Amino acid sequence: MNTKLLKQKILDLAIRGKLTQQLKSDGTAADLLKQISEQKRESSSTLSSPRRRGSPSAKSEKTIVPLDKNEAPYEIPANWEWVRLGDVFNMQAGKNIATGSIKSEFEDGLFPCYGGNGLRGYVSCYNREGDFPLIGRQGALCGNVNSATGKFYATEHAVVVEVPANINVSCACHFLTQLNLNQYASSTAQPGLSVAKINEVPIPLPPLAEQQRIVEKIQEAFTEIDSIENNKDLLKTHIKQARQKILDLAIHGKLVPQNKADEPASVLLERITRDNPHYEKLEDEPFEIPENWVWCRLEDICKSSGGKTPSTARKEFWNGNILWVTSKDVKQKYIESTQIQLSKLGASTMRMYPPNTLIIVGRSGILQHSLPVAILRKEATINQDLKALVFFEDRIVEYIYVVIKGLEQHLLNNYKKAGTTVDNLNFESFLTAPIPLPPLNEQSRIVAKIEELFTELDLILQNT
Repeated sequence: MNTKLLKQKILDLAIRGKLTQQLKSDGTAADLLKQISEQKRESSSTLSSPRRRGSPSAKSEKTIVPLDKNEAPYEIPANWEWVRLGDVFNMQAGKNIATGSIKSEFEDGLFPCYGGNGLRGYVSCYNREGDFPLIGRQGALCGNVNSATGKFYATEHAVVVEVPANINVSCACHFLTQLNLNQYASSTAQPGLSVAKINEVPIPLPPLAEQQRIVEKIQEAFTEIDSIENNKDLLKTHIKQARQKILDLAIHGKLVPQNKADEPASVLLERITRDNPHYEKLEDEPFEIPENWVWCRLEDICKSSGGKTPSTARKEFWNGNILWVTSKDVKQKYIESTQIQLSKLGASTMRMYPPNTLIIVGRSGILQHSLPVAILRKEATINQDLKALVFFEDRIVEYIYVVIKGLEQHLLNNYKKAGTTVDNLNFESFLTAPIPLPPLNEQSRIVAKIEELFTELDLILQNT
């Protein structure tokens, strides 16, 4: 369930008059406009300073005229009215404040500071007090709507919307949000919204009593949607824990039953290490495994090496069709394509790795919390931040992927070293990591069972 789209649908129903019932006792928006016009006239009559033509104060002395039906963007209830934003609201951009004056953390005596994208930080002064919608007027996110309450500072990138006393501020915020004001931004390198352009945007206006009911209905619906979202987040956490538990059962030999007819893992290991004069049997067993399993080191069952980057000055090395894997490509279980490819000439300077090679990210900021690993589906080269494991028996690669994901935190805790800018995998030590190795047939059953269970978990998330 896409809760963001669901909230947008709620707002769309609200601004079209379809979220709440219209009541005759509410009166009409036409009556409300008369009240607002009178309010503006009374306010302007108290100003003693001369007003220039076209200023908000001068404009406010006029009676507000609703839009003609031919100008209305869509149909609204009969007791609503279409008006232009500038006819009802007074909008003014805030004032610039030095970036150095803005603190990131709140302290006593400081006030919230709002810019074009919402809260920027906290400052020692304020230029507004009350309840206001704020419209961002600069940058890619211009047109976004926030709200501010109490004493705060609005920068020049935030348009402060002054709402008449007989219009609900929360309802105004919701309607302004649904207007998608970003569509009126200038199409330049730095998009922007002028107050003059915002003033001309049409907005539907319900009677005040219905505005209040709309806000209550939206709050009620949003609370339910947030509850769904919170439950979804909780479900994601439980599913993540379930995946880890499945992997843990798998590497302990408890996910699928053992079959006495399977060739023992010791025979498989002996066949793999027969021609390796450096092989030594692993004596220490980190945890108990089934009797037909065996412990070994990663370096006992594979060859390992790293990659590099061909000369970027040689244009003829690039833009071919040979995969060149970087850490950005190690995101899914399988690698079938890459963001960048090499030409045959560029690949001729590199080591090529066959399908079923295991690729490990050996240097990345990601290593702080995860160990990215993937399996090549096609022949490829790799860059210097990656390590490749080519197994003597390539059918075991799927199971080794399971082991590394199942022991991910243990491997990070024991074989990661902090770098000056990013963390590194201590690869030589990593290759000595003990690995529980099942019979080859059981490996296949383990991988198949994990895929079955993970698919079920994915479906649960998709249907939530």
